[in-house]
Amino acid sequence: MPGRFSALLERANLKQLIVSYDYSAAVTIAADSRLPDQVSNLIRGAMHRSRLEHLVAPKFFKDTAFTYDPANKVAEYISALALLAKREQWAEFARSATPAITIVLRAAVAKHLPEDRYLDDMGRVDRRKLEREPEIRCALKHPPKSPNAEWYLYTKDWLALLRQFAPDRVGALEVLGRFESRVRNTAAHEIVSISEDRITKDGGLLPEQLLKILARETGADLTLYDRLNDEIIRQIDMAPLG
Repeated sequence: MPGRFSALLERANLKQLIVSYDYSAAVTIAADSRLPDQVSNLIRGAMHRSRLEHLVAPKFFKDTAFTYDPANKVAEYISALALLAKREQWAEFARSATPAITIVLRAAVAKHLPEDRYLDDMGRVDRRKLEREPEIRCALKHPPKSPNAEWYLYTKDWLALLRQFAPDRVGALEVLGRFESRVRNTAAHEIVSISEDRITKDGGLLPEQLLKILARETGADLTLYDRLNDEIIRQIDMAPLG
């Protein structure tokens, strides 16, 4: 009986960690439990997936309902960004939103303007290609001051290219640019306490609204970790205690 009570208590603690999205702590407890390997592996997979460990995570989701496509790293990133919001890790959310927005805007431009017309293999502006592209050159109004400096594009540049080559898409996406520039400045100041309210006030969007836009553009599953949690808890409840 004491052993049964101990096992029940351990599983209750484990489920609480899962509900809190604390997969690292859950992995530690699961390793010492008598749960089937299938359950422990799913918890470990959730941990690796939430860390965007694309080389490790896929094997834990083979033959499950939680398909993991390493080629679709953008969608995985957005799902992990949603997880930061669920954990209320707002400072990390603010910092992580910038690359997510950049990725989405770049992908939106690429649908209308092939990148090999103006970028090199490293994603930098290729000045030699640009010499043959007056329309692109006209849109990119903020080159580096030094002609020899590497030229990377930022949010304002991607929006400028959208205005030039896909004006019908700008209205739906320029809200991302406003959010990124304002929240990036907030996140850069370590003395500022970053909360959900602060992000909303500065960015002009609720985190939930931002995530919905990013998910719409990338096909990301914002419910991924909630569904994964439900399945982990279901399997914990079904596992024999002995």
